[in-house]
Amino acid sequence: MSEQPDDNDLKSGKEKLTHVETRSSSSAKPIFRCQDCGYIEEIPNEILEKMDNDEPFQTPTHHDKPMLINIVE
Repeated sequence: MSEQPDDNDLKSGKEKLTHVETRSSSSAKPIFRCQDCGYIEEIPNEILEKMDNDEPFQTPTHHDKPMLINIVE
């Protein structure tokens, strides 16, 4: 029995990229938002730099819960 290649396997590195993530090409801006009441807080530049460099950062809390990160345009 010969194994048939799966259609989902990579084929000789010639795949076309259909989506490329870019971080700075849009006007979208991340903000912190409270899970409970929707309170919004701007993210300081210091934390934005850490996000860009994939470094750890402290997420603020509101109502004793960590705030969520949302993108606004």
